[in-house]
Amino acid sequence: MPTEIIYVESNDTVTTVYATKGRCFKNRNSISQWGSILDEGFVRTHRSYIINKSFITSVEADTVYLDGAIEIPISRKYKSDVLILDKSES
Repeated sequence: MPTEIIYVESNDTVTTVYATKGRCFKNRNSISQWGSILDEGFVRTHRSYIINKSFITSVEADTVYLDGAIEIPISRKYKSDVLILDKSES
């Protein structure tokens, strides 16, 4: 269920989906494929990461914090999407 996905991370040919309750699943779908599968509740922050907006706890200049402790990088390419998101939720 997409609402249980915290974030998706791509690492070469393997993509890992991190979910609630400490679950993670590996598959071979590309990060772009995940981007088209997931809805507007998700945002790309980096060429290797897609995050679930509902798990964002804070945003800094180049890092998004999810679920209180998970640090996800923000690349220059996706920075404006994430910063707009942060301002709209304030």
